[in-house]
Amino acid sequence: MIVRSKSYFRTSRHHGLTLIEVVASLAILGSLLVAILQARGRSIQQWSAANRRIEAVAVADALLSQWWQKPEALPHQGTGQIAGDSRLAWRTRLMEEKSLEEFGLEKVRLEIMDQDAKEPNDPLVTVDLVLKHEELKKQ
Repeated sequence: MIVRSKSYFRTSRHHGLTLIEVVASLAILGSLLVAILQARGRSIQQWSAANRRIEAVAVADALLSQWWQKPEALPHQGTGQIAGDSRLAWRTRLMEEKSLEEFGLEKVRLEIMDQDAKEPNDPLVTVDLVLKHEELKKQ
């Protein structure tokens, strides 16, 4: 007959995790990893969109600088590609504003669009210019 002391039984017990605890831990860890990866993907998309808008602002600034040097070259209704960036395009439109017409002014809207975007006609940047009316310039 083998006699074992009480201390043997106390020390031989295993103090580990059950299978259910391990599975629950893995499920929580997996959920956290998925959430982190999704948040990272969204932040990369937002960063990319913000950089694209910054590029569009720089392009609009360059176009306006060029047009201000020769105001007669400013197209009141026109479209075009941006030199050096085939994905960006510009468009100008004459906007009807009754309140401005009373003062002999007109509003021309410059829009910079990304042609690779989901909505290529949705502008990245819009700038409204208030100019003297064409007829007044000729006089």
